Amino acid sequence: MSNRWLSKPPPLPAVIEQPDGKLVFRCKVDNRMYRWPCIMLGIMILFIFIIAPSFLIGALGVLYIGSGVIAFMLLSKSMLGKITYTIDGGNLILYHQIMTKTIPIDTIFKVRRGKFWVERGKNYSAAYTKLRIHYGKNQYVYVSPVDEARFVSELQKINPSIAFSSERGVNP
Repeated sequence: MSNRWLSKPPPLPAVIEQPDGKLVFRCKVDNRMYRWPCIMLGIMILFIFIIAPSFLIGALGVLYIGSGVIAFMLLSKSMLGKITYTIDGGNLILYHQIMTKTIPIDTIFKVRRGKFWVERGKNYSAAYTKLRIHYGKNQYVYVSPVDEARFVSELQKINPSIAFSSERGVNP
């Protein structure tokens, strides 16, 4: 039996340098984001079997509810894996399948690394440890590139006045 069928494909590069000078950073997807939904699904399945009057009704309830939850988790994981951050000249383009945002790099004044509670519409990340990019007047977004150090250094090459800080206790 050939070993090529059992081997995993090589991982995608963290940064893709395009011929026109654009840098495309992939989003870091943290698998811990799916731990709690899986635990909650297990508790829900156990609860359905406990309250069901018969095994057949319990099994149908689990199939009905569990299939929807599993489909939602797989869909969200595939969508989160497609988030990219592109540095194109003087702009930072945050691309998500649902929303896209363009931020002029000249307006960015601070990047902070930490574990934040995020607001809806400002989250372009899929990890617990995020970068909060402050720009404009009281505006910010959350990102989580795979290669955080290079991402910040590329931003600082374009705008050297960008300050970088990290929360205490957040490991690199």
